[in-house]
Amino acid sequence: MSLLEVKNLSKDYYKKDGNVISVLSNINFSINKGETFTIIGPNGSGKTTLLRILGLLESPTQGEIRYLGKDITNLSRKEKTLYRRKLSFVRQKPLVRAASVFDNIAYGLKVRGLKYKQYKHLVEEIIESVGLSDMENKNARALSGGEMQRVIIAMNFIINPEIYLLDEVSANLDPMNIKILDSFI
Repeated sequence: MSLLEVKNLSKDYYKKDGNVISVLSNINFSINKGETFTIIGPNGSGKTTLLRILGLLESPTQGEIRYLGKDITNLSRKEKTLYRRKLSFVRQKPLVRAASVFDNIAYGLKVRGLKYKQYKHLVEEIIESVGLSDMENKNARALSGGEMQRVIIAMNFIINPEIYLLDEVSANLDPMNIKILDSFI
């Protein structure tokens, strides 16, 4: 059974003037557990839209998404939240909270119910892995773009999701930071 399966997926946007823009049309694929799947295409071809649909942040115009054989296309808000806890969505542009590097990285573990004693060592380990040891108490919004991206990478990999949705995550990284990202993937 596939981890994730997409069948006949399409996405249209409707403009105010009544015109329709078809961004995705009849997309079909399946991804097995442990498999890496890459989406390649030019700017504006719908890659981010597809990732947003897979993360249940947008709905397709038609088609279905199956997770472990179950149709998840039209879940309730509560069911979507439960599904999203199984995945990680890393955007191209880093978005961090106005909190310390440590607190940003720990956030996903806190909302999953872990206590400080349970996650302190995990957060410290991953901070070291992404090369931010000397910045763990610094406000994440005061970091450079590459440093913020490393915080985002740590935030998303520490929760150990079943599915990683990475949207051009290495686009703004220098070679050293790309190596750090590669070590996680």
